[in-house]
Amino acid sequence: MPKKIILFYITEDSGHHQASLALEEAFKEIEPEIEILSINFLTYLNPVLEKIGSKTYIEIMKFFPGLWKFFYDNSTSTDNPISFIDLFYKLNFKKLRNLLENFKPDAVICTQALPCEAVTYYKKMFGSSIYLIGVLTDFSPHLHWSNKGVDLYITPISEAKDVLISKGVPANKIKILGIPVNLKFSQYLDKEKIFKKLELKKSSPIILLMGGSKGIGFSEKMIRSLDNLELEFQLLVVAGNNKRFKNYLEKKINTFKKEIRLFGFVKNIYQLMEVADLLISKPGGLTTAEALAKNLPMIIINPLPGQEEKNTRFLVKNGVGIKASNKNLSLIMEEVLNNSEKLQQMRSAAQNYARPQAARETAKLILGTLNGGQSPLRRL
Repeated sequence: MPKKIILFYITEDSGHHQASLALEEAFKEIEPEIEILSINFLTYLNPVLEKIGSKTYIEIMKFFPGLWKFFYDNSTSTDNPISFIDLFYKLNFKKLRNLLENFKPDAVICTQALPCEAVTYYKKMFGSSIYLIGVLTDFSPHLHWSNKGVDLYITPISEAKDVLISKGVPANKIKILGIPVNLKFSQYLDKEKIFKKLELKKSSPIILLMGGSKGIGFSEKMIRSLDNLELEFQLLVVAGNNKRFKNYLEKKINTFKKEIRLFGFVKNIYQLMEVADLLISKPGGLTTAEALAKNLPMIIINPLPGQEEKNTRFLVKNGVGIKASNKNLSLIMEEVLNNSEKLQQMRSAAQNYARPQAARETAKLILGTLNGGQSPLRRL
């Protein structure tokens, strides 16, 4: 019989969701008959509370980032047995229980820690042996990932494995396979066709500026500072779902000196990264993994407290990225573009951590385990 899998993620326009989509595609490529439910965990359990939580998160990030860092890094937030999370599970538990008992999945895969905690809660309450996998989408796990109910962890780097081990997770439950990215990141791409499609010049460096799915983290002032540089380059600006900012820039496009291409939320980031010489971006886990897959050097701007700060430390420590502020961004970009040796060193460093096949390798490992250690039906 075909295997049955539930993929839990949080938030539609998030790296957690993108990782789930990559895994779903990989599973179906390997075993086409497989049954998969891909579910936004919070929306499924309580859509009203999910909307409130999402808005609250954005407001905290804007006005009280230190508060988020406290909850993200503070061990007391996970040690308190009477927590908001426990209360949420208890109030919404019936829906989760019905889903698991009616669908009867062979495995549950979570690309975010909260669903892992909820399924663990279910396993403990009912003595269930559901195979539970946690797939990390950042380069260092936060405290909520350390969970005795998880049967397998997929981590991006050895340092993440070490952190989990230090929190009591057995080493044999952890595999280092990378962050699952879209399968197109592992395919050969014809650069000539991309240049032609986007009407780009091969003679001028291409800078890719991204603000994440929500299009936050950069401003017109930042773009103006880059535009004022004497260097010749082309600028690709991806505004994500920030339609207001994109529309605003479109009205100003003729006031810029450099060649600028504006994009909203796009599904061809793999093409943009293929032709880019340098990425300027917030260091979200998926964005970082995608850049590594394309061996793309990064200048890191405005990392959020918590996961993005830890991603930044990983990138800087390993020579893949350089952290910049709004004040010195243009200066740092100029220095990097004028130093071809430095750019090549950053590309080589990125290549060392590239895992473009992470989704396939994760799917193959899980299917092999579910099939009793046997290889999946179709070999890639």
